[in-house]
This record gives sequence, C-alpha cells and structure tokens, in this order.
Amino acid sequence: MKNKFYSVLLFALILTCIQFNACKKNCDPNNPPAGTTNDLFNLDKQLFFPYKDLDTLRLIKNNTDTILFTGGKIETGYNTALNNEIDCPSLDKLQYMKLIFTNNLTGTILLYENTQPQVNGYFKNYSITFNDRTYGPTNAAIIGFYNDTTKVIYAGGIAYKGSYKMICTSNDNLYFSTGIGIIKIIYKGDTYDKLP
Repeated sequence: MKNKFYSVLLFALILTCIQFNACKKNCDPNNPPAGTTNDLFNLDKQLFFPYKDLDTLRLIKNNTDTILFTGGKIETGYNTALNNEIDCPSLDKLQYMKLIFTNNLTGTILLYENTQPQVNGYFKNYSITFNDRTYGPTNAAIIGFYNDTTKVIYAGGIAYKGSYKMICTSNDNLYFSTGIGIIKIIYKGDTYDKLP
C-alpha cells in the first residue's frame, strides 16, 4: 500500500515537471501568447470611479472664484500589458476608464484610471491631468505617489483624511480620494479646493 502511494506521488511529480518544462520551452518573450482580459470594473463601475457621466466638478480658486467644470461621458477601453509574473509571459488586456471635465476659461481636467500588473494580481492606478500638468504615476516628471492617511487635507472648509498626494513638480500637487474624487489642486501657484 505504501509503495503504491509513493508511485502515484512520483508519477504526479513527473507530470508536473513535464508540464512546467513544456511551457518554458514554448515561451517566446518577443511574441508572448494572448493572456486574459481583466475587466476589474465589471460589477458596478460607480463603486470604483468617483464620478458619473456628466457630473459637475465645483472648485474654488484661491478662496475667491468658484469654477464649474462640466464632465463628459465616461469612456472605457482596454490596454495591453505584459504579465511576466508567470512561467509563460502573456499580454493581458487591462481596462481603463477616462473622464474629461472642461471649463471654457480655465481649461480641462482629465481623470484616468487603469489597472496595472503586479505580483499575484492587479492594482488600480490613477493619473489626473490639469491643463499642462499631469499628476500621478503615468508621467515621467512625477516625484512620488503615496497614500498619506495621517494628514488632514482642508478644502472648501471641509477636512478630508486618507487622500492620495500626487506630485507633479516640487510646487504642484494634487490630493485625490477614490471615493470622493479631486479634493485639492495646487497648480502654478494657484490653489483649487473642492466645494460640496
């Protein structure tokens, strides 16, 4: 009985090694096989994205002028990214969401949310562009991107905790929360605070 158990165990181990080596041999890093489609927003997009179609974003500039940004429709689509955390790398399709807010005098705000591969899964990434400045991980000029839960950010007379600080230059920053959206923008010496 014991010998039969060890024989089955050895056979299973040999089969696993054969499959592992077969996959390794057929991998071509220059032409990876098609991967999976990662639609991380398929349950309820509004649970993940802080805005809806045609939302209005109200900001106060330097505590004096109220500025209304009108949002368009949320666009969705897919990008490809190499998932090399597996034996045979594959090109996975990762969903993105994009929304543009416009104001005829002040300019545009583009909010871009996408998924990025990481070890054992995927994580969401944000970048926000206000006119000629991009805050977030998709711009080479970024100094940092971190979650600061200890500081309180004040905007429009309201205190916000647990926002992301997205840095573009040493003087230009943006504070953002996944549930609330844009809280504060510091852009070329001007401060734009979220209004309720």
